[in-house]
Amino acid sequence: MDDIDPIVKKIQKINLATYSVFKTLCEENHLHFFAISGTALGVELWNGFIPWDDDMDIAMPIQDFEKFRKTIAKKLPEPYAFIELPELGGKFFNKNTTLIEAPYAFSPDHYYGVFLDIVPLIGLPDEANERAGFSSEIKRYIVEASANSRAPELSPFTGQTTQKIKKWRQEIITKYPFGTTQYCTDLSCIKCPAYLTRGFMDPKEAKFENTTIPISSAQSQDLATAYGKIVKHVPRAERQLVHHNFYALCDLDKPCKEYSDSFSKQKTDKWLKDLSYKNHLFGISSAREAGLYKNYCLELETKIKQYQNDVAALRGSSSYKLGNRILKPFSKAKDLVKNLTSRSK
Repeated sequence: MDDIDPIVKKIQKINLATYSVFKTLCEENHLHFFAISGTALGVELWNGFIPWDDDMDIAMPIQDFEKFRKTIAKKLPEPYAFIELPELGGKFFNKNTTLIEAPYAFSPDHYYGVFLDIVPLIGLPDEANERAGFSSEIKRYIVEASANSRAPELSPFTGQTTQKIKKWRQEIITKYPFGTTQYCTDLSCIKCPAYLTRGFMDPKEAKFENTTIPISSAQSQDLATAYGKIVKHVPRAERQLVHHNFYALCDLDKPCKEYSDSFSKQKTDKWLKDLSYKNHLFGISSAREAGLYKNYCLELETKIKQYQNDVAALRGSSSYKLGNRILKPFSKAKDLVKNLTSRSK
């Protein structure tokens, strides 16, 4: 895969070092974890990263995840940290780097470095209709918790409502204890794929680049459920659009705290104008790179439309009285990218 951007390869290298620390912490504290989503797909087809992927997706049984976030994450070795994101679980990251995802561009508390996505596995009911109903509740929770984790001034959630979100999460993660039902899912994906619990109860160790990672023994079946037909040779255009988020900023040489401090000291508009974009995941120093930005801009617009559809489908919830106000972070990020790409022509 020689056509993959060298910065992506550098991110993958940092990710492997980050994963090594996370793996050691879990082994020392007898915590279970597994590759899921894009990382599981990478194991299945490449024995490592999907060549253009730039993060790792890891799931932990909810009881292990809770122990990790409440105790282990409080005393991590330098330069590592863990940030909780209600709709995603959390991110285990290298503080000496910076990756700012577009939906969080205006929320400096959610700036982090090269990361592992760590998500909890929770149980799903065995009966199909009951499973569908619970999955709908999870979807509502993910969308509402996602809005709650945006910058406070852009979120319809404040005060007591935030506490209700936390209570709601607790109800969801305890309703069907992991390991007691035939199916499970991770508390991050709005599609709520139904994984086979037995696969995680009897995991396998799989090769991942220069190390190994635990996987579900039912991984192939789970991937078919989540992705349908799996192909290794993806068309070039699709390869550029696979990542689940768009980076507003990528700086592998500067600590994320410097950016969050910078944001906090300035007005948003001035901060955006003053930012240097030389270290973006895909820079804007050439027509080709500007084209990549435009592709990501299109992807972001698609994400916005999907998010709008999700909101429309959940209008019955009292959380959506303020409607499209929660979409402002996405819209501002989209406009920012469009301005950058037009300047680079």
